Amino acid sequence: MTRASSAATGDWKFRDQLWAAAGGIAANIAEGFGRNNPGDFCRFIDYAIGSLEEASTRLKDGIAREYFLSASLVEAFRLGKHGRKVMTELRASQEELRRKTPPNKRRG
Repeated sequence: MTRASSAATGDWKFRDQLWAAAGGIAANIAEGFGRNNPGDFCRFIDYAIGSLEEASTRLKDGIAREYFLSASLVEAFRLGKHGRKVMTELRASQEELRRKTPPNKRRG
C-alpha cells in the first residue's frame, strides 16, 4: 500500500507503524502456533486480531491524511474483515480444545 503512495512512503513513522502492525498479524499467529498449547495460541490469536485492528486503523488514518483513496482500500478492508472472522473462529476452536485438555496436561 505505502509503495503506491509517495506521501505515505515519505512519512517514515506512519509507514513503519503500518508495516509493523500488518507484519504482527502473521508473526503472532506463527508464534502462538509454535507454542503447541491451545491457551497460549488463543492469547497470540488475540494479539494478531489486535495487530489487524491497528493496521486497519492506520489505513483509515492514511485515507484521512490523503495518502490513499478509500476506493483503493476496499479490498484490503474486505480481506481484513474476513481475516478477523477466520481468526475468531480459530480462537474458538483452540478455546474448545483447551477446555477439553485435562488440567494436568495444560501448559497455559
